Amino acid sequence: MRKKNKIVISVIALGMILSGGSASASAEEIQIASFRNIVTGTSNSNVNITATTMKVEHKFGWQKNTDGSWNYYNSEGLKQIGWFNDNGIWYYFDKDGIMLHDISIDGYTLGSTGAWIK
Repeated sequence: MRKKNKIVISVIALGMILSGGSASASAEEIQIASFRNIVTGTSNSNVNITATTMKVEHKFGWQKNTDGSWNYYNSEGLKQIGWFNDNGIWYYFDKDGIMLHDISIDGYTLGSTGAWIK
């Protein structure tokens, strides 16, 4: 029964962390593998586990860089690479996601705005 109690306490502690709360448990009680590397101590020491809520935002849409170049980030926050149609206007992004301009790609000319000149 003691092993079952350890697992239940560990799951409760993990739930508290993920929900932004806090939990206290001895190092002996926390047996989940992911905690083994971060929780140390003897069975008599107490460990306070406190979680901080961190908001992670990713970019979406057009983003101008400090050097004046442009990127386009899709809904998953990934840079557009290759040809991209934005409201009927075609643009081309290099392997690093930088929009190209004033150049010909695959026989198509891109103007100063980066848009394909038909």
